[in-house]
Amino acid sequence: QAFRTGAVFRCRPDGSRMHLFAIGLHAPGRPAFDLGGNVFLLDAGIPHEGSFSSGRLIHVVEGGDYGFRLGQGDPRSNPGPCPHRACWLGEKPGTIGPMLKFGKGPASPLIVYNDSRLPERFRGLLLHPDPVGRRVRAYRLEASGATFTVAEEFELLYSKDEGFKPVQAGTGPDGALYILDRGSGGRLIRLTWAGTKDEEEIKPRPLDTWDKLVKLEDAELVKALDHEDAGAREVVRAELVRRGAKVRDAVRKQFGNNEATLPGQIAALSVLQAIPDASVLKLLGRVTLIGEPELRSLAASLLARVAEKGDKEVN
Repeated sequence: QAFRTGAVFRCRPDGSRMHLFAIGLHAPGRPAFDLGGNVFLLDAGIPHEGSFSSGRLIHVVEGGDYGFRLGQGDPRSNPGPCPHRACWLGEKPGTIGPMLKFGKGPASPLIVYNDSRLPERFRGLLLHPDPVGRRVRAYRLEASGATFTVAEEFELLYSKDEGFKPVQAGTGPDGALYILDRGSGGRLIRLTWAGTKDEEEIKPRPLDTWDKLVKLEDAELVKALDHEDAGAREVVRAELVRRGAKVRDAVRKQFGNNEATLPGQIAALSVLQAIPDASVLKLLGRVTLIGEPELRSLAASLLARVAEKGDKEVN
């Protein structure tokens, strides 16, 4: 209530070092992260509030202000929004506009599809379950300066059945896309690629794929940071963090491996920032100066997250 706005906060996994990341939101949903660590979310509009009734698709940047404020005075007696349409659309000086407006409906959790069990053209799509529109929307983003624009929007899944209410999407260990439908009776829909006359079938992986990954020995698990699928890399990352300092040196060497892919290097940095020591801080500092653009930005963010205040070596 002090800010009269919704906000995004960032903290360590244990809840420490919490700080304000972005403001100016009304009813934000769960964010999604692309391979470069960019943050995206849906911000639901307010029914029957005219210019404010349409929700927004937002690229969330640190320190960003997305314009929304509750009305002046006690929010309980005056819950309406700031009366300026320019605030909601990011047209007021100092505020950031949305990538697009998506109409009425809740701020469903977004996901970025980065598995390999659908054709290549589906990689990197931002997926939006839309229960009001009875569809799953797909957005293809393109970099535009320091932010992104929606280059393409289409319906990945649609039904005329009024009972179809998709509210959440995710990928499984088999690489299939799963849609949670909370409509009539509720159901879980599994999407796989059966192929077309021009494209071959892509068979799902075994369902125990992730279980097998977490049982790998340290050396093999570290190599799996370069797995082709984002879901598998996240499972590997979490397991390496759980194993802790004993894998730190191996992960650092894997990051410097000339054959490592960019997604694999990003995953390695994510592991290292969770188990930092002086060598990790030194590595992150070096990457901010000489790494690939995506790595430099990520390393700077991670360094700010793990370094202690007043650390002269980091400064």
